[in-house]
Amino acid sequence: MGQSRFFYSPPVTGPDATVLEIAALMARPHSPLVAVVGEEGLRGAVTLQALMDGMLAS
Repeated sequence: MGQSRFFYSPPVTGPDATVLEIAALMARPHSPLVAVVGEEGLRGAVTLQALMDGMLAS
């Protein structure tokens, strides 16, 4: 029997996105990850845990 494959495309934002914008991107598809893409390609990612830690620390 063949293997099933699941491909997931996380929400994507630019490097100048605000915390509120990133939270909204996570909320719509219930995604714990948002990819950060700039002109030169993938710059990183923001996880839900990192977002929460940053908000609680400030």
